[in-house]
Amino acid sequence: MGFMNKVRDALARFLYGRNGIDQLCWAMVIAELALSLIGGLIPVAAVRRIFSIVTTVLTVLVFWRVLSKDLYRRREENARFLRWWGPIAQRLRGGAAR
Repeated sequence: MGFMNKVRDALARFLYGRNGIDQLCWAMVIAELALSLIGGLIPVAAVRRIFSIVTTVLTVLVFWRVLSKDLYRRREENARFLRWWGPIAQRLRGGAAR
């Protein structure tokens, strides 16, 4: 068994029983990237710093959600997000098709 196989197996054992990446995590990552880009375009250092803090908090939340073992709570959070985002996404898809 090669080194990379051992690393992959160890990572799989570590992640077993954890939440992983769901739709809410993806939305947070996209928001984080958008805020990073917007923050980089703003010339005011204080505002850029605020954007930096917000993106750092989002990064920590994403990792916390991915590594969480409280599956019930994370799935409930994701379901609430999908109930909120579903109608918005439907309107966006419907509006783009016209």
